[in-house]
Order: sequence, then C-alpha cells, then structure tokens
Amino acid sequence: MNYIKNILLINAPVYETYASAKYQPLGIGYIAACLEQSGYNCDLYDANCGVVKKINEIIEYIMNNDYDVIGLSCMTDSFKSCVEIATKIKEINKNIIIILGGHHATALHREIINEYECFDYIIRGEGEKTFQKLIVSLNKGAGVNKIKGISYRHTDKIFINDDADYIQELDVIPFPLRKKMENISKYTTYFDANSMKEKQTATIITSRGCIGKCTYCVDQDIYLKTIHKKWRCRSVENVTDELKTIFNLYPNVEHIIFFDACFLADFERAISILTELKRLKPGVTCSFTARADQIVRNKDNIFLLKQLGCTSIEIGIESGSDDCLQRFCKNTSVEINEQAIKILRDNNLLVQVDFIMFEPYMTIKDLKLNMSFLKKNGLYGHYPPLIYNRIILYPGSKIRKQMEQENLTFGNYNNCQYEHLDKKVNNCWKKMLIYMKECSKLNTYIVGLELKKFELIKKGSNINNNINSMVQLSKVLPYLYLEAVISEEESSIDQNSKKYIDLANKVFENMKEIYEI
Repeated sequence: MNYIKNILLINAPVYETYASAKYQPLGIGYIAACLEQSGYNCDLYDANCGVVKKINEIIEYIMNNDYDVIGLSCMTDSFKSCVEIATKIKEINKNIIIILGGHHATALHREIINEYECFDYIIRGEGEKTFQKLIVSLNKGAGVNKIKGISYRHTDKIFINDDADYIQELDVIPFPLRKKMENISKYTTYFDANSMKEKQTATIITSRGCIGKCTYCVDQDIYLKTIHKKWRCRSVENVTDELKTIFNLYPNVEHIIFFDACFLADFERAISILTELKRLKPGVTCSFTARADQIVRNKDNIFLLKQLGCTSIEIGIESGSDDCLQRFCKNTSVEINEQAIKILRDNNLLVQVDFIMFEPYMTIKDLKLNMSFLKKNGLYGHYPPLIYNRIILYPGSKIRKQMEQENLTFGNYNNCQYEHLDKKVNNCWKKMLIYMKECSKLNTYIVGLELKKFELIKKGSNINNNINSMVQLSKVLPYLYLEAVISEEESSIDQNSKKYIDLANKVFENMKEIYEI
C-alpha cells in the first residue's frame, strides 16, 4: 500500500511545572532515527523548546505539513496536552494515525485506550523497535495482532498484545536524530561556577534501566520486560562514537550531561567514558546523576571524576529521616547520604540534591528531621527550593499501588491525589502551597540577578551588596517560612509565619527595581 509518507513525532507541551531546564528530546530522537533507518521521512517537533507552544500552534503546524502519522511522547504532566492535540487532529482529519507512547501511556495503557478514541495505538515500554514494526505493518496493510508491545482499538474492540522484549543490545540502536531537532543553542545552558561561564550543553544517555527499586518510581512489575526491568549499558566505543557526532554537529558544546539513571552503576565503565570524553575534547566538562551509596563505595577514586572534567553530581538523597528512606526502599541511610555529600565537597565537586520534603506516610518528626538535615549539610536555602518537593503518585509506582489498596487516594487514574496521614504534616503542606502561590514571582528575578552578580565578578567589579543580600534572602525565605509553619503546628501557637510572605513580596519589589536598572 505504501501510503505512509510523512511522520511527525511530538514532545508534548507541559504547561504547569516548576522545572526550568529544557533539553533536546532524545526519546523521540531515537525513534525518529529508527524510522529513518527504515526509509521513512520523520520530523520532530519539540513543543517545549523556548516558549511552550500553544495547542493551536501545534495543530496549525501539523495541518500545514500533511502528516500521515503523529506520534506523541507522553509523561504524566503532558497527558492532558496529548489528549487535546489528538482530539483536535481527529476532528479535522480522522484518517491521521495517532500513536501515544511514554511512561504514563505505558503504565495506564488499558485505561487510556478504553477511554480515549482519539488514540489509535499505544506503544508500551521502549518504543524504537515497536514503533518501527508498527509503521512497517501499517504501510503494508498487514495485521498488527502479532506486534508485541502495543495496545490498540479495532472495530470498537480493545486489543492488548503481549509485552515486547527489552532491547538488550543497546549498541544496535542508532543515535538520536539530532539533525531534525531544534538547534542546541535554543536549549538550557550549563552555568559553570568554577569558570563563571554559561556553557552550551548537550545530553546523552549511555545506559537504560535502574539498579534501584524506589517505591515512588515506576514499578518494575509494570514494565515487565521493557523499560526498568534491568540495567543495561552501551559499550564505551559506542558512546564515544555518539560523542563524536555531537561535537561534529555542535562544535560549541562545552558541557555534557549524562542522562542515565545511574551513571556510576559500573564505576570503571564511567571512568572509561569520561577518559574518552576528555580525549575527544580537552576542557569539556560534564555532570550526571548517581546514588549516594555509589559515591561512598568509590570514595577513594572520586578524585578521578574531577580530573576528567566532572563539575557536579546530582545525588538522590531524598530524605533526612531513616524511616522515610526505609519506606522509599532506598537501601541507603542518612549517614550514607551525609558521607556522600562530604566526599563530593572534599573533591571540589558541586553537589546537586534530589530531595523529597513531603511524603504521604511521614510524621511531623520526619518533617523536622528533613529540615535539620538540610541545615546540617549546608542545603538550607538551596535553590530551587528543596522544600517544595512532594511525592507525586506516578502511575505504576509501588507507593501509589499501596495507597490505592488502602483507599488513601482520590481523583481519577490520570490525576491521583492524596492527603498526608499526619494532619500536622498535611497542614504544613497546605501552608507551603500558599507560599508557593504568593511568592512564585520571586523566581522571575532570582536567576537573573544571580547571573548579574557573576557578570560583575567576571568584570572585576565589586558585587553590589544589595544584589547579593537580596538574592540570598530570597533563597532562604521559603525555608524560614516552613520552619515557622512547623513550629505553629507543633505548638498550636501562632508564629507569625505570614510575615515571611510579606517579606518575600517586599524583596520581590526591591529585586524588580534592581534588575531593571
């Protein structure tokens, strides 16, 4: 039949998020590379690049380019956008095939394919080979009942095919089709505090899966033989080849972020990759994510990471309470977390922290321990605020399944909500929401003034004390507010926590005035 000529893969827009960092969408880049390998024309559309695109803009782009197939990459916070896009496409042209994929779609494929007729197919788990097989079959007019890893609707009946096997040999997957992506200069840069320089940044994934079994993350049982069943890695040679293509395509890239869940799962392999990176482009820096226990286990060799260009490491600390860590199944402890932070700082590596301030089963004691941990380990005033972080009940996570079984959730499957079991903790969270809403405008100027401060330092000028004090105060205010809120809940005595909201508004006005000078 050969009627599929043009395919568009969309990184769906996210409209409500505190995240500010944006990077090239490697997931749809991998799928596009596989489709191109099979001879199909495939374009990429990142709706989150720059100013987040409006739904009507996306629809207009699609209709102006005559696409036969639309693939939507869906996370929990972009599902609503995916539904809107798919619905409007079908209203205009019901013959366009719409395929949904991603973590959210994988975990909730049965519910989604049953409820939303705008989606023709859902791809579960790793999409590269499955998407490729599906397009080939559709183009031939062949049946899709034997294609593993898809859920679909046919003649008003729902079909759930067997799970696809995970891709064991990652080296066989072609590199993401970066040539079809927006130019890397349009994405988030990395600020190197050592050189006080903004660096053009590229991202790369060298492994898949995770060695952890954290309860708040997507459950391995949901993915069976797909995404998170087993940690798998690419060869050092294959990773090196991709790094070469990155530097050839983007000569101005000066920083690499390794987007692996556990880059140090195999420490020797990590060192080999960083050695090749340094050989390819001396002076390039890098950063990645690691577990605290991996840092502690390799403490005598962490200096090698620094020597090979690593500037910062993001650690999944998650909590300052051992009880919380046990509930999370982190297989670590507060002591190990503190050791990891110290080891990195002793090696002059910037510590980035993942932290869960609020979780469903915690007590007010746990909340106080979290605050104490932040203070003790120099994280009080960390920006973005760690105290804004609250567990989201992601589809497929063990904690969500547990809470649903205990009838502790409300809302629907696409928007699963909860209240904290400890009423005092719940009240603290509600009051934090008030601060976040009232003082969100501060974020507009914090980063801008921080950069202005470093510009003055680079020029050899004295830092304006007013700028410095405003930035530091704005960072610490939410922490002071939460401390006051916790004291109020414990003592039932008004600690005048509202004064911090009033002060934040005054700081905002001062920062705005300074910024505009």
